[in-house]
Amino acid sequence: MAEEKRVLILQHILENPAGRVGYILDEHDINYHLIHVGRDPLPDPTQCQAIVVLGGSQHVYETRKYPYTVHEEAYFRQAILQDIPYLGFCLGDNYWRAHFRRR
Repeated sequence: MAEEKRVLILQHILENPAGRVGYILDEHDINYHLIHVGRDPLPDPTQCQAIVVLGGSQHVYETRKYPYTVHEEAYFRQAILQDIPYLGFCLGDNYWRAHFRRR
């Protein structure tokens, strides 16, 4: 039997946990997986029910300072083009805006 898809929550700084998003998912018995970007590997986006991208002190254009953001942006682009629901807060919203503004 295939493993149930979970919501993926991407955390950019340890001080910014799943918080209210996690509480809401828990209230509705929706499984989620919280990973720390830049430290933990990103799973195959097709295995995600949705992707929630939290904020952080990084900026989408600071690719030299935060080289993992290049891979992260490509990951989001792949997920969005595959119609995987995406919700971004602060930095997460900036990734979305940066990608689609260039199109």
